[in-house]
Amino acid sequence: MFILGISAQRTKASQIIAEVLKIKGKIAGIRECNDVVSFSYDRLEWQLHKSGRYAYETNEGCCATSAAWLNYIVEYTYHERGYLHFLRPDGSGHVLNYILLNGKYYIIDMTALTKENAKFAPVETGLKKDYVSSKFYTGICAQANNLMDYVNFHRRFQMTKGYEFSYLSKSPVSALSPNCSYVENGILYFLEFGKSFLLQMRNLHYESRQVPEDLKFPIEYTNDYV
Repeated sequence: MFILGISAQRTKASQIIAEVLKIKGKIAGIRECNDVVSFSYDRLEWQLHKSGRYAYETNEGCCATSAAWLNYIVEYTYHERGYLHFLRPDGSGHVLNYILLNGKYYIIDMTALTKENAKFAPVETGLKKDYVSSKFYTGICAQANNLMDYVNFHRRFQMTKGYEFSYLSKSPVSALSPNCSYVENGILYFLEFGKSFLLQMRNLHYESRQVPEDLKFPIEYTNDYV
């Protein structure tokens, strides 16, 4: 793993590199799997994701689980942090972590560093050609001046492959909000029992909802499991 600035220049962020390398050794044992819990509500299919503590205890899961895992691990090390969530046009998505340190944002994809995927991450050279040719191009610790810089960088890279994503940022909650996505008449609808901040929209209709009183979730999938 290495730091790749959006300008493709190597940087000296020794503190976060040391922390991420230490974490990399821990997450190598995590097994990637689809651990999403689905439920029906209001005639829609919703998804539940593990809290950070439960992610750490089970040591397996999807990208949301890996992101919650990292958020749980660095909770008392980095106070300024959160999630970056991008949505594909078909409603599927991916979740990364970000850490704000000394005025710079560091974006980390822990799914790309699991045992199954680490071999596909970019080779540590600091060269853009090695980055763009890798299968898991997010398997780095990318540095950006702000989240929109990273979004624009990632967006341009995806457009070369014919994709146009929407991007949201989320606060460092333990469990990512229950959510639902579907496509209707070319519009992607994304609903969640929580709140995100819209960074970049592409044919996206977003709704933030309060959790209904009649809806209860297993505590392991909530922010109360600490």
